[in-house]
Amino acid sequence: MEISLFLLGYGHVGKRLAQLLRESEAALAGLGIEPIIVAVASRRRGLMFDPSGLTAGAIEAGTPNRPCDLRATAAILGERKSVRV
Repeated sequence: MEISLFLLGYGHVGKRLAQLLRESEAALAGLGIEPIIVAVASRRRGLMFDPSGLTAGAIEAGTPNRPCDLRATAAILGERKSVRV
């Protein structure tokens, strides 16, 4: 089962979560779980979205020309077929 994740913030907690997901990829796949980080919103890195998944490098690079704001975040969430919070 594919699980799309939207990280709000990419500080210590967000970075560690992404790292844990990468480290646990094989174990999660064994359970039929495929977590994919599809969006990250932070003040420093801006708002990034890719429905096929963001790489760690893309997240680190950020998008300084695309500031994070609530309207943009709502638009991204609206693009998803289903959203669970």
